[in-house]
Amino acid sequence: MMLIAQFAQRIDNASPVARRCLHAATACVAVAVGLIAVGAARAQPAEGEDASPIDQWVQQLDADRFVQREDATQRLIAAGNDAVDPVARAVVGGSLEVITRGTFILRQIAVSDDAAAAAAAQDALQRLASSQTTAVARRAKSTLRAVGGLLQDRSMRQLEHLGAQVFRADQRVLLRIAPNLFTVRIGRQWRGGREGLTHLSRLIDVQQVVLEGPQVDDRWLQQLKPLRDLRAVTIIGGNITDDGLAHLSHVQNLQYLRLWYVPLTDASIDHLKRHRKLEELELYGTDIAREAVDRLLDHVEEGAIDYRRGGGFLGVGCTLHGDGGCRITSVEPGTAAANAGLRAGDHIVRLGECKQPTFEQLTAEIGYHRPGEKIEVELVRTAGQPSVVKGVTLGAWTIDYRLQ
Repeated sequence: MMLIAQFAQRIDNASPVARRCLHAATACVAVAVGLIAVGAARAQPAEGEDASPIDQWVQQLDADRFVQREDATQRLIAAGNDAVDPVARAVVGGSLEVITRGTFILRQIAVSDDAAAAAAAQDALQRLASSQTTAVARRAKSTLRAVGGLLQDRSMRQLEHLGAQVFRADQRVLLRIAPNLFTVRIGRQWRGGREGLTHLSRLIDVQQVVLEGPQVDDRWLQQLKPLRDLRAVTIIGGNITDDGLAHLSHVQNLQYLRLWYVPLTDASIDHLKRHRKLEELELYGTDIAREAVDRLLDHVEEGAIDYRRGGGFLGVGCTLHGDGGCRITSVEPGTAAANAGLRAGDHIVRLGECKQPTFEQLTAEIGYHRPGEKIEVELVRTAGQPSVVKGVTLGAWTIDYRLQ
C-alpha cells in the first residue's frame, strides 16, 4: 500500500500525459495487490478453522527436509483408511517425490490388517493405474504387483495354518504332462470353513486347485473367480450342484477339470460346454448319462473326456494275454485288488459278466460300478489249473501328488 501512495504523490507532480500513464500504472498495481491479498486469504484457513492433520501431512510429503517428509509418511500410514483419498488425490499431479511416497503409503495400507482400509487402498491404486500421467500409472501398476505378491505370501501361510497344502505338482494330461503347477489342495483336514477360503482368492499365481470332501459346495467355487492363472481344478466328493458349475465359467484359462463323486446331472452339460479350452475332462461317479456326455463332443476336443459313470477302482495294471483276457502286471498296495488277494501274473478271464476282457473292457466295466459295490473276478493263477473266483469290493479313485 505504501507503494501505491508513492505513485499518487508522483502523479500530482507530473505532466498531464505522464499523469494519465501513472494513473493507469497505479490501477494495475492496486489490482495486483488485491489479487495477492485474495489468494493469501484463500490459502489460509478461515478464522477458527485449522487444516486437518492429514492435510498437513500430505503437504509435508514434498517438504524440503527429509526428516519432515519421512515423519509425514509414517503418520499417513498409521492414519489408515482416512488417509487413502487425500493421499491418492495428492499423487495425481504431484511431484515425483509425492508420487513415490504416496504410492508407498497406499501400498502399506493395502497390506494392513484393516480389511476396509486395505480394500480402499487397493481401489485407489487401481484408479491411479489408469491415470493419464505416465509416471503415476507406472508407479501404481508396479505397486499393485507388489501388493499382490505380499498378500499371496501371507495368504499361503494362512491357508497352511488352516489345514491346506500348498505345493508344486505335475498334472498328467492324456499322454503328456503339465509340469510343476503351483497347487493348493484343501481336503478333509480343512479347519477354515468358508470364511478361510478368502485367502484362496488372493493367490494370484495359483495354477491348480484341488477341493475334497462333503464341505465343498457351490460357494467354494466362487472363490476361484479372481484366479486368473488357474489352469486345473479337481473336485472330489463335494456337494456341487449343476448350477454351481456356473461359477467356473469365470475361470477363463481352465484346461483340466476333474469332477469325481459329485452329484451332477445331465443339466450340468450346458455349463461344461462353455469351457472351450478344456484339454481333459474327467467325470467319475456322477449322475450324468452317457448320452448327455456325447453332446459335449462338439464342444470339447475329441478324446479329452474320460467318463466313468460309477467311478469304481480296482487297482491293477494289465497287459493283453495271449489266450484272451488280461494278465495282471502290477497291483497297487491298499487297493481293492490287493485287499481281494489279486497278484501280479494272474490271468483275468472274466470280470462280472464280461468274459475274456481286454484292458479297455476291464476299465469300462469297473468304471460302470460305484465304489463299495462288489464284483466277481474269475482268474487263472497257474496255467492248466482250475480258475479261481474272487469277490472284489471296488474302491474309489484318489490322488496322490508327489510333493515338490
